[in-house]
Amino acid sequence: MKTFEIVLLATGGILFLFSLLVIVMFIKKDKPYVKAIWLIVISFLMMGFSSIAEAEFFGLFKYEKEKKLTELELLAKALEYCPNNDNIKTVLNDKLHQFEDTEKATKTEEKLILGDIYLSVGDESKALAYSNEALSKDSTNKKAKTIKELANTQRLIKKLPTSDKKEALRMQVEKNMKILKSDPTINKNRISRMQRIYEYKIDSLQTKAKKANQ
Repeated sequence: MKTFEIVLLATGGILFLFSLLVIVMFIKKDKPYVKAIWLIVISFLMMGFSSIAEAEFFGLFKYEKEKKLTELELLAKALEYCPNNDNIKTVLNDKLHQFEDTEKATKTEEKLILGDIYLSVGDESKALAYSNEALSKDSTNKKAKTIKELANTQRLIKKLPTSDKKEALRMQVEKNMKILKSDPTINKNRISRMQRIYEYKIDSLQTKAKKANQ
């Protein structure tokens, strides 16, 4: 508790006792004491300032945090429909970093929102970090498991062109994709886009292999 809050608490207590004394005196002298009740109200406000201020400030912070998360989700949704729009991706990345510089995801739902958004911008490491944090608190969390599976699959697809074990990676990706496609909770556009990226990389590898054999 801050110094001025302690002072308010002490003076509020003194004012409360003084108010009671005034009311008792008015009652004894058979005089109206209604106006003196305001002294009690003021004393309560002074003594309760710390709790009132804390409630208001935390309520404001909570609202601002939710507002920022909602904005991030909307930008991620826009990127989902326009995956090649660099402007949306840049703005989303900037706002993501701003959020993490000024806020902290404390609730599981907040961690999963951020994990899913990082997945949208192609940062699998961050997506995995947030999903693992959520799973550390609840190992059965379905959404966290899905984000983790998506992030791992995206990372494997990115590794495919430079890997020395392309066939093993390809089989693992196809296995993961089959599981993801059967999950009704996953956005089908996201799976379709991942499938197109995977197929493009496979075609590129096959083309390179043909040219090498010519």
